[in-house]
Amino acid sequence: MKQIIKNSLVLVVLFATMISYANEIVTNENDDATNVTLNNVTEGSVLSIKDVNGLILYKETIQVSGDYSKKFDLTSLPDGNYIFELDKDFEIKSIPFNVKRNIVDLNIENKSVVFKPAMVFENGMLRIQKTILNSENGLNIKIYFENGDLVHSENFNNEKLINKTYDFSKSLKGKYKVLLSTEDRTFSKEINF
Repeated sequence: MKQIIKNSLVLVVLFATMISYANEIVTNENDDATNVTLNNVTEGSVLSIKDVNGLILYKETIQVSGDYSKKFDLTSLPDGNYIFELDKDFEIKSIPFNVKRNIVDLNIENKSVVFKPAMVFENGMLRIQKTILNSENGLNIKIYFENGDLVHSENFNNEKLINKTYDFSKSLKGKYKVLLSTEDRTFSKEINF
């Protein structure tokens, strides 16, 4: 029964964040200013501007929960492709844009969201939950022991909801590193057992 309630809560959180995603607005007010308005941000979320290689050009930690709005002058960036990225508790939202000859062109129709996997370790059990969206290729799980040895590897390619539990109760005592990879992102968690 507890598992059903936990799964239901995860789905409610995921659907609520999907609905809130529709409220993100990025507009060009004039040739020099791009206004970014984000609704329902939480304190501690991180807004970044990255180039196509993942190099962070701007990074700000949101200080107050609620609505966020800020103007950016992006016209001085070199010609190329960039991404606004909002890293929240359970998701990472990306809005691509490009700069060409000091003109910023937003690519709102190609915005995307990646839901972060949930990893909880308690009582020797590691629980992993992840919703795979249509745009994602799947999830790869790798668990390493403290000496760098790979102790477990598993791929999930055709599942929409991953709910996996790993029992560490009979494992060697020590530190483990769990790497979860989806698309071009890797999430990690260290476990001391």
